Amino acid sequence: MSRFDHTDIDDVIHGRLRLGVMAYLSTVSPAPFVELKAKVNATDGNLSTHLSKLEEAGYVRIEKTFSGKKPLTLVHLIKPGRAAWIAYLNRIQTLLIERGAKLPEQRRAHFIAALCLAWPDGHAEQFEGRVDGVASWLPSGEYGHQ
Repeated sequence: MSRFDHTDIDDVIHGRLRLGVMAYLSTVSPAPFVELKAKVNATDGNLSTHLSKLEEAGYVRIEKTFSGKKPLTLVHLIKPGRAAWIAYLNRIQTLLIERGAKLPEQRRAHFIAALCLAWPDGHAEQFEGRVDGVASWLPSGEYGHQ
């Protein structure tokens, strides 16, 4: 088994929100800003900041236009961005294989989400959701998926 080396993972894509943006745009491009914001659960400012980083890297193009009299911002995943997305997916897959996770049963995973709500009266509630599954991989077709 080779040494674990994560240094060539694309840091521009690897951020949680940017990863979500790239994943969504790989299937829906262009995407309206408001739709993308809802899909990745971001605020206007947070999404704008992350889109700027993706735009500076040459991965997306931001188009500002109008739909009737209403402003409309569309986010396009452009060719270099699609190539970077596919390279990112391939690198993650390679890291899994290098660590011995070649078969689905070797990629068992627990996906856990936790939420804690604290009320003004001091009452707090905790929730946890857990799904057991297998980390799967998308085939690398023209769009990074099939």
